[in-house]
Amino acid sequence: MRFSHVHDDNLLRKMVWCILKATCEDIPQLLRENNWDICNGLGHTRSNYICTRLRRYIESQDINIVIFRRSSWQGCIVVDRANKNAYTIITKSSLQSLLLTAPQHPNRHYLQILLRVENGDLPAAQVSFWDQDLPDDDELLPEFKSIVQGVIDPAEGYRHFVIEYSPAHGHIKDINLLLYNGNLEFVDRESLMRFVDPDSGALTAPDNGPNDPPPSTDQADEDSKTLPKLKPGLKPKLRDIPEQA
Repeated sequence: MRFSHVHDDNLLRKMVWCILKATCEDIPQLLRENNWDICNGLGHTRSNYICTRLRRYIESQDINIVIFRRSSWQGCIVVDRANKNAYTIITKSSLQSLLLTAPQHPNRHYLQILLRVENGDLPAAQVSFWDQDLPDDDELLPEFKSIVQGVIDPAEGYRHFVIEYSPAHGHIKDINLLLYNGNLEFVDRESLMRFVDPDSGALTAPDNGPNDPPPSTDQADEDSKTLPKLKPGLKPKLRDIPEQA
């Protein structure tokens, strides 16, 4: 299937690369270096790595990485200003938990607010049997603006998409681009596994076209200092070429 909204395929590939690097390299290296007996909070740590890589390798004149705060927790969204698309990256388990608990939860999830404002006019692909009972859009706008921090104008027709991924033991089992409407009802889906090597769970080789410039020497040096890498010979091994994402 193809979404009616235009997507930058190179941007999608780079977002998948950030998720893979955090899952396949950063977290395994962190565990080897610390040899912890208890590993609480790895999901949040993986999100920290993903956001750091997004800011370092993807943010540009047309692509904004918006970091926002909800209570004591921080998150980020990717905003493609050229194509008027916004993206939330979330694990499949977290998304399924949200879909199950949203109707009864006393506090609104940030994704509910983003979807209601950006995708509120979309019809569902199937009939829903529950109502979120969210306030009117005008009441949600202050919360929406506090999240997007002026980067997204609700009147400009942005669409919000969800990148859902399933991490498992240092690799990615599945990753998809999903579209939900303002009531958290499913609209459409596209697999992003075309960017992932089915044998290793690593990123497939990029096109190295004009829209895929390698990081500068300073960026590469800084990355090598602050983001851990797998030792040679350890699986899963990411190819050297995706380092140019």
